[in-house]
Amino acid sequence: MAWHGPIIADEKQPQVRAALSVHGKKFDEAQMDMVVKKPETGNPLFLRTVLDEARFFGNFFMLTQYLATLLESENTVELYGKVLDRLAGDCGRDLVDRSMVCE
Repeated sequence: MAWHGPIIADEKQPQVRAALSVHGKKFDEAQMDMVVKKPETGNPLFLRTVLDEARFFGNFFMLTQYLATLLESENTVELYGKVLDRLAGDCGRDLVDRSMVCE
């Protein structure tokens, strides 16, 4: 789904549903509220990153807590830091550090 420009509040819920349904995923009501009420999710890059992280997150029972952690981010840079921390936990800090270095 291509997003151009800020996503207005009324469009967030249908956009989130559509983006997740392509992958056979959906949020429960509380998770949807968390995502659509966060002002930063009006930024398409921020929203896409949150949705991709939710889609890849493997523990259904911890998803709401993980979403809350992601949504504590005040901007996309902070959100990416959390994504990199998750990757470091999954793949090892050394691999993430080496992949982020330009040589």
